[in-house]
Amino acid sequence: IPGLAVQDNLFLGSESDLGLIKGEKEKNKARKILDTLGANFKLSQNCSELSIAQQQLVEIAKSLLIDINVLVMDEPTASLTGHDVKHLFKVIKKLVSEGLSVIYVSHKLEEIEELADRVFIMRDGKHISTKDKNDFTRNQMIEAMVGRKLESEFPNSVSEPGETLLKVEHLSYKKIISDISFLVKRGEIVGIAGLVGAGRTELVR
Repeated sequence: IPGLAVQDNLFLGSESDLGLIKGEKEKNKARKILDTLGANFKLSQNCSELSIAQQQLVEIAKSLLIDINVLVMDEPTASLTGHDVKHLFKVIKKLVSEGLSVIYVSHKLEEIEELADRVFIMRDGKHISTKDKNDFTRNQMIEAMVGRKLESEFPNSVSEPGETLLKVEHLSYKKIISDISFLVKRGEIVGIAGLVGAGRTELVR
């Protein structure tokens, strides 16, 4: 909850009968867990002031406070920068080394290759295959995911774009979009990429 401090988020749902957060012993435990996760913010800091990656650490710390055995992470890197992803992976590997089981949901094969011990593939809501990671080649994983034989992960193709259909010059909108210019030609597929909050949706709208 962005409007609450870190410690309030950590102990949300486990307050005393009077609605008070835990005592110094529990706060010290929370601080120790945050330190283990490499969190460099204070318990008293408001969560709205934290980055997406830091807020994620608060959620992980909240789970660890109740001594869980299994942590489920669903597309946890979707909104993170490269640096934050590396830190998250470091945290995950540390937790696993300490005996925690992590179910990591992702369609990014490089993440699976770095983190997974065992790979469970689903397609259209159905279980397709489960193997130790070392028993899967990259192409086999992709074929199981898409349901067809893979000739090449990135096949070579020749394209000759046609005339310009859309021309955007110096598009700006409030403080969200600033001086954006691009062309779209016939036959092209144009993708707009960026982290959450970068202005992709506002640009298209």
